[in-house]
Amino acid sequence: MADVEIILLGTGDAANTGARASQAIWLKSGQNNILIDCGPTTLYRILQQGLNPDDLDAVVFTHFHGDHFIGVVFLDLAFVLEYKRERPMFYCGPRGLEQQFSRAYAACYSEFYPEYQLLREFHEYLPQQQYLLPGNIEIATLPMLHRKESLGYRLRLHDKVIAVTGDTGWTPEVAMLAKNADLLVIECVYYRKSSASKVHLAYEILQEHRNELQAKRVVLTHYGAELMAHAEKIDFDLANDGMIISL
Repeated sequence: MADVEIILLGTGDAANTGARASQAIWLKSGQNNILIDCGPTTLYRILQQGLNPDDLDAVVFTHFHGDHFIGVVFLDLAFVLEYKRERPMFYCGPRGLEQQFSRAYAACYSEFYPEYQLLREFHEYLPQQQYLLPGNIEIATLPMLHRKESLGYRLRLHDKVIAVTGDTGWTPEVAMLAKNADLLVIECVYYRKSSASKVHLAYEILQEHRNELQAKRVVLTHYGAELMAHAEKIDFDLANDGMIISL
């Protein structure tokens, strides 16, 4: 049995291009289960994949855009109402996480938070730091070029390193994130460099920096219609909803 399983629950962009779900990655290592990002379709995808939401120990957010974040309200509400969760839930991410969580809940289900409580722990991360997730899983943070709070993560599970960028444009920290990782899951919205913005990547940009992406395996996610139209030209792996990677 593999030491680590990575389940790409959602690999789409904010428009769900290609009928792909919102961003979410489930990491399983032994009895520990970590979710990275939680878009609006994530709870549905967890259940569709045959996973138990209540097995999650922590949710880690890269940033607070809705396609990466707003699904936490529905997940948390399911913990309270459906699963009657008793053990603590860890929510981890950039500075401002608890405030963003409270605002999102207030907008969606103000009558259920904070009145209906489960044990929640909020851990707000700074860039270029190291922290511990439940199960003594090491997580290191690097600033990404997207929103001011955006973080990329390097997680060490057993002897495997999984790197996740979240949304980002090219920045030297992407190469730092990738270095010697067993797996790099990296956003790549566009195909052409001319189409890319400062806060999103294109395949042609990744090709320019290919020698800096020193990960054993690189998987592109969060891609849109332009990249899909050039899929036959892509020589990195393209993520698809439900893709499972074993390390």
